[in-house]
Amino acid sequence: MTEKIEETKAQDLASPDVSGIEAGTLSLRNEADALDIGSPEQYEAARPLAIKVKNLVREIEGCFDPLKSAAHKTWKAIGETEERYLKPVKAIEFAIKAKMTAWAVKEKAEREEAQRLADLEARRVEEERRAEAARAAAAVREAAEKARQEYDKLAADALEAQAKKIEEAPPPPAPVRRVESRRPVLDGVAMRQQKVGEVVDAPALLRHLADHPELIPEAIEFRKAWIAEAARKGEPVPGIAFSVKTIAALGCVQRESDTQRGGHLPDMG
Repeated sequence: MTEKIEETKAQDLASPDVSGIEAGTLSLRNEADALDIGSPEQYEAARPLAIKVKNLVREIEGCFDPLKSAAHKTWKAIGETEERYLKPVKAIEFAIKAKMTAWAVKEKAEREEAQRLADLEARRVEEERRAEAARAAAAVREAAEKARQEYDKLAADALEAQAKKIEEAPPPPAPVRRVESRRPVLDGVAMRQQKVGEVVDAPALLRHLADHPELIPEAIEFRKAWIAEAARKGEPVPGIAFSVKTIAALGCVQRESDTQRGGHLPDMG
């Protein structure tokens, strides 16, 4: 393919033959400058000059058409060569991103479940502490009632005050354990959450577009981009189901010279 490109350059990208064009252009300019149209006859006489100009335009285009065609062939050949090298590398990138995304999603789900269990345990401990305080207050009140029955008002009042103090000063809540992510923070790697939309009910979508004809040109022109924009804005669209998809974003590893520009990839939680 490289040989093909070099051959195209050598054979097809030669300079066009433009001899006589500049002289012809100057001659036509002089005629046009001298042209004075003030009567039907002069108006009619301008037609041959306009034809000459049009013919020169076609001549110039004819000179450069082979060059433009050759340049397009070269551009196409370069693109094909580039794609031949890029395609397998992009496939490798896709495979890596898919594996990284799968693990990141799994790790996030496990972390959220562990956090849910930690929160439940914290609530259980807090409820147990409250129940224990309530039992302690009840025991003190029982002792106060016993003292009252024994006509020991002073002790009964003291015990009642103690029980009230226990109830009004509940134990401190149990500390909530925060489950940290096990996913390393890597330079040039980020997990992004992207809102995507999928047509699940075409008739409902068509009815929606019929009710809102102003949306039809945008929907036709942008298609998937229109759906993606609706997903980004969070606007409900009849017939389209929206969901959040996690994707891996791989950037170039930052070099020391890149730090001035910044630009770390944003990461999901």
